[in-house]
Parts: sequence; structure tokens; C-alpha cells
Amino acid sequence: LRSTYRKLYQITFVSIVAPICISSCNPQKESETIIINPLNVIEGEVFLSDFTDDISYVPLDNEILFQHPNRIITTNDRIIIAAFPAGILSYDYNGKLLNRIGSTGRGPGEYATGMYFTGDSSKRRIYVYDNKRILVYNTYGNYINNILVNEPEYVGDICFFEGRFYLAGGPRFDYDWVVYDTLGNLISYKYNELPRFQSGMGSSMGFTLNPEGLNYWNSYNDTIFLVQNGSFQPTSY
Repeated sequence: LRSTYRKLYQITFVSIVAPICISSCNPQKESETIIINPLNVIEGEVFLSDFTDDISYVPLDNEILFQHPNRIITTNDRIIIAAFPAGILSYDYNGKLLNRIGSTGRGPGEYATGMYFTGDSSKRRIYVYDNKRILVYNTYGNYINNILVNEPEYVGDICFFEGRFYLAGGPRFDYDWVVYDTLGNLISYKYNELPRFQSGMGSSMGFTLNPEGLNYWNSYNDTIFLVQNGSFQPTSY
């Protein structure tokens, strides 16, 4: 299977690169020929054991089937998964389904996909971003209320950190991230210093938590920022 996959990748790569080279070559200009050979790619392997001292596998039950998980967060007693197209599902550490967090839909208290969500384990709350609002649920899946937010124009991730909501914008929009309190008041923001541009590749961005603070990244910027105590700085963490 691995050999077959590599061959398919090589064929696909060549079929895509070749038309680009043909269409972009100008016979009137002499330039150095750049050769890209997929056969010369150096393969590498990354193991989970490189990042942790202990690994546990939790087989999930089949009560609700889904295609793939979009996001996973953990608390002291449960695993919460944004699972397309089922919505947000809560499991215990034995893999038993505990409950569904809210439901997908367009009605009051419902979300379109539930792809972007975060949690506050101290208050046992789940926060789901959906179309300019943050829906608030308890860990039993019951809807509580929603918080209206206006920015950023596009949201690619949400994280609850130091008692505030961090909403990740995109490198092609006005903000890298925007910060709100739990009432929906704008606290601060990090303006995107890159000029707006069009791209067919799309973009991704998001937050990761580590012992030092909150990291922000996006797919077009070579800098990862560390957010800590209300301020931010570039980091190599």
C-alpha cells in the first residue's frame, strides 16, 4: 500500500508540475533549468514517543458514527470531539459516549458544524463559535446562552485562555487574533501586518496551549507568537 501510494503521488506530482513548467517557460529568455525529481525526496519518520512519555489508546463506541474529527479537547473526566457530521460529542476515558453537546442546525442554540470550539474545565462550560456568536453549553450538552462578537471577519479557531476568548483571524484578513471577555466586550487584538492578498491555496491558523502560554500560528507566516499575560512576542517554542 505504501509503495502504491508513493507511485500515485509521484504520478500526480509530475502531472501537475509539468503543465506549469511548460506554460511558464519563455524560450526567448535564457535561465537556469530547475529540476524537481520526486524520486530524490528524503523520507523521514516522526514517532509519538518523541513527544510524550506515555501513550494511551481509547477505542470509541459506535453509538454515533462520524467520518472524521475536526478538533479534540480533553478535561479531567472526558474527551470532547467535534466530529463531522455528527456535531460535538462527549466521551469518557473508556470510550463510552456520554452525551452530545448541543446539536447541528440553524435554530436557536444550534450551530452549523461545531468545528471551532473550546472549553473551560473550571466552570464546566463548552464554547462553540458559529457565525459571529459564541454559543455556551454545559458539559451535559445543554444550551445556556450566546455571546455576540463582530470580529474578526473570518474565524479559523477559538481558545478560552486566562478567562478570555481568543478568536484566530487569517493572514489574508485584518486581524491575526481578537480577544473578548465573557460578556462579549472587545479587549484587545493583534493586527495583521501582512498586506491582503488573494490565493487559491486557502489558509489555516490556530492556537496551541503549552506550559509557557498560548501560541498562535498561521500557514502564511513564518513566525509563531506566544501570548502571555495579555501581551505577545515571537517565540521559537
